[in-house]
Amino acid sequence: MKKGLVFSVMIFGTIKLTMAQSFSLVSNNESSGFNDYSVQQFDVFSFSRNPSTLMNDHGIMVGVFSERKFMLQEFSVSKVVFSAATTKGNVGLMATHGGGLDYKETAVSFYYAKKLSDNFNVGTGFNYLRKNLKIDYPYSGIGTSIGFNFILSPQLQSGISFHNPLRLFITSSSNFILQYKYEFGIGCDATSQFYIHIHGVKQENCPAEISAGFQYKPSNKFMCKVGVRSDSKSIYLGAGFKVKKMMVEIMLLNHPQLGISPVLFMNSKIKESFSWNGKVEK
Repeated sequence: MKKGLVFSVMIFGTIKLTMAQSFSLVSNNESSGFNDYSVQQFDVFSFSRNPSTLMNDHGIMVGVFSERKFMLQEFSVSKVVFSAATTKGNVGLMATHGGGLDYKETAVSFYYAKKLSDNFNVGTGFNYLRKNLKIDYPYSGIGTSIGFNFILSPQLQSGISFHNPLRLFITSSSNFILQYKYEFGIGCDATSQFYIHIHGVKQENCPAEISAGFQYKPSNKFMCKVGVRSDSKSIYLGAGFKVKKMMVEIMLLNHPQLGISPVLFMNSKIKESFSWNGKVEK
């Protein structure tokens, strides 16, 4: 069944390109980023959902992410992420690779966020995406995103983001189009150890999806998380532990029909803060 799914995705991707739409394994990866509206438990992977939430980062962070969706190499996704909080605004960089021998995607992304007031942040992002489909020519394009973050209270945040509102292309084919995607989220740091979130996603030509869950961090060296996703009625479970300065987290997503997708996160805070003049502030 799973091998048939891989072949179906290749055919689906080709049909979508012909119909001026684009399936994207990289941009449709939603296994990370649930901590974007948390001050207490923000991680380096979270700002890709809403670039404005980069303002919840108060240091210099690096991270590595790897997921093997449905235990298939063809659906694997890997990321290397960097973020830095500076006196001029916060920046984030991300390099992503997905797919196998027959279908590959690579993306390089840049994000920037700025605090406009005590209760409002704005952010934007640009990413270069390239697809290599074995049965077709390579396609490439530039995706864009813009996000807004509302600080409702010291414990409560919400936000909305728009992905690919501007469709910029550097490909020779007019058939390559990045899909619109809109996201809404709200998160609450109920305590310094307990975080609750709800995220909604609506992608062009796809039904809306709701994800909800919580993360509990009883100590500086251990955390756990549980959540559900409405699109496939799937659940996710995760646990992490700190090794020196690095947090290592393992998460499992279970799809009722297609099975388990293991995910590995590793992230570390290098510095507490940073300024453009090279002076590190604590």
